[in-house]
Amino acid sequence: PWYFKVFVAPQMGKVGWYAYYTTFANPFGRWMTNLSLRNRRTAESNLTSSFALVNHQTTYRYLQLLSQAGEAAQFADLQLPVEIVYGEKTFSAVKNSIHQWKTILPQVHCHQLKNTGHLPIEEATADLASIIFRANKA
Repeated sequence: PWYFKVFVAPQMGKVGWYAYYTTFANPFGRWMTNLSLRNRRTAESNLTSSFALVNHQTTYRYLQLLSQAGEAAQFADLQLPVEIVYGEKTFSAVKNSIHQWKTILPQVHCHQLKNTGHLPIEEATADLASIIFRANKA
């Protein structure tokens, strides 16, 4: 999504790394980020807690690689079932990308989980499992 490109855009240079580090590698930055994103999660979840345990050089490099991966349209020829599961309160960029994926891959089935934020795997585990196992039986 565009908001991660801020950290890795070539024109940002070292500023992008410092912005990433301040946001995700710093305990205060993680707390502030999680607080500011409270409308995109449930009260029980924490969008940044997992960043406390990662190797930030590796995570930052992963963001750089993803930003260079190309456009979604390159997957248009895939002929396999696809399930997209997202929370009702997730980011607008995620919701907007769903329309893009449905255009590129018409076989996509989308599932919006009510009262769920950006982390369905934490916030709606049973609902997510139900969708996954139902999709596997099809």
